[in-house]
Amino acid sequence: MYDREECKTAEPSTSSEWRGMAPHKQPQRLRDIIMDRVSSLVSQNTSLHHFTENVRTFCEILASSLPLDVRTAVMKKVASTMKINSPQDFKLLLTLHLLTDVRHISLKADDLVHLDTDDCHEILQLVKDVPHFRMETLSLENITMEEGLLSSIMGRSPRLHSVRASGELCSQVLTQLQEKPCALRSLHLDSCNVSDEDVVSALVGTRTDFNTLGNIICNGGDVKELQPAALQSLRYLSVESPRLSACGALILLVSLRNLQQIQYTTWSSPIGETLLFLNQINSTIGSFSLTSLAKWQPTEHSLRNLQKLCPRLQKLMIECFDPSLTSLDVLSEFKELTALNLRLVSEELIVSAVKALGKNLLELQVEFEEYSYHTISLDTIKTIQEHCPHLQRLEMKHVNISSNPGDHLHSKNTIALPELKELVLSSAVIQPASLETLLSGNESLESLVLDVNQDALTDTVLATFLKQNSLHRLSSIFLGAGSLSSQALTSLLCLPDLQKLSLDLKRFPFIPVFAFTSLEGSLSKGNFQCILTNIIRDD
Repeated sequence: MYDREECKTAEPSTSSEWRGMAPHKQPQRLRDIIMDRVSSLVSQNTSLHHFTENVRTFCEILASSLPLDVRTAVMKKVASTMKINSPQDFKLLLTLHLLTDVRHISLKADDLVHLDTDDCHEILQLVKDVPHFRMETLSLENITMEEGLLSSIMGRSPRLHSVRASGELCSQVLTQLQEKPCALRSLHLDSCNVSDEDVVSALVGTRTDFNTLGNIICNGGDVKELQPAALQSLRYLSVESPRLSACGALILLVSLRNLQQIQYTTWSSPIGETLLFLNQINSTIGSFSLTSLAKWQPTEHSLRNLQKLCPRLQKLMIECFDPSLTSLDVLSEFKELTALNLRLVSEELIVSAVKALGKNLLELQVEFEEYSYHTISLDTIKTIQEHCPHLQRLEMKHVNISSNPGDHLHSKNTIALPELKELVLSSAVIQPASLETLLSGNESLESLVLDVNQDALTDTVLATFLKQNSLHRLSSIFLGAGSLSSQALTSLLCLPDLQKLSLDLKRFPFIPVFAFTSLEGSLSKGNFQCILTNIIRDD
């Protein structure tokens, strides 16, 4: 830990130098200026509680005069500036989007908002002459409404391929899909109370009883001829409800064979276990299209079976509790696996997994229990560097990165991870020399998160980091704690592409609050490219 006197000797620049070197914002494009102006006009001329004929005419002008993508972007800006605190706010924004005929609608209320029968009827009257909408995605969060309005909107949206809803509105979404199946590719139902029967009836169909379908599958039978799925187009499914069960997951997996991702919670058994059970009761079940699996707790045998069941797997999260598992070499058989999350996995297995995937690995996350600070050696990180030259994202959480005197990661003439775009050290313990070594040779960085022990991030470490790397792409930095001085902080502002610098100020004892706020104001008033933010976190 540096004291205040030592900290002052490590100043990399004076307070005036950064002003001449820090990049300013580029002039705003004419297109963006016009879009901002139009968005402002819509917001200013729209009554918060009354939808007038003038506003309706204005929407019709936008719909007829602006291209679809442009007016969609305009309405997105309008929605971002108008908060939804009441049914009237939501009614107004939804009607604006519908009459402007945009491609995407995404509205979220701060607290639960409900449209009653009169509100729904008023919107339906305003859009009664619209034969169809060009809407492709619909997302409504913390919003409910009486029946009729949502079904009318979805029924008149032939291009609709993605829906997100929450709470009671989820039941209306499933009812509409059951009555009028569409080419939906993505469905997210959050914090709802729907049952297995509701989901299966909407997505698979009602020709066969739910329990009958479950019994046929559990007895090794084939349900595809008996009940062809209604929504074979579905690729992404997420349902969050306390009324879900393993039986529903079984039916969905067997029936919707084009699914690439499925989150079926709240339910204790991971999808991976369901896949193994299906393979056990029916060895001819075939392969699945899943590209992502989470919370997989494997044995070596189950991993081999998983590769046969999900040959297209691209993203895998592994939790390891089996002491008999001594190797993850079998991962080399997953030819399309590019993203790996290793949670509670021993260092030996981390090394094994990295060597198995090698050049194919693009994303690696290593995570342990909070405050456990599991030891990871620099040798393990060196293995990652040597075997994964195409790694683009590396995250390590709750780790203690240990080193011995003389440890180094790469030669001076090589780039450590030449394609690494994002580096995250979260709740990590590391020595200053090791941090300096780890940060060297990562010239493609675009995002950096350093949430490390306070005495690790010093002025000297930061100066070396800036000197040894050509950081022309780094645009976002978050610093969780450190012994940096105010002058060291300003040296970051000279990075050519830096747009956001955030830190938890209370964990930087050598940066006075007044100096930080003064710098924050100077950046804003001077039209500099980078913004400075104090992220306040709970201790």
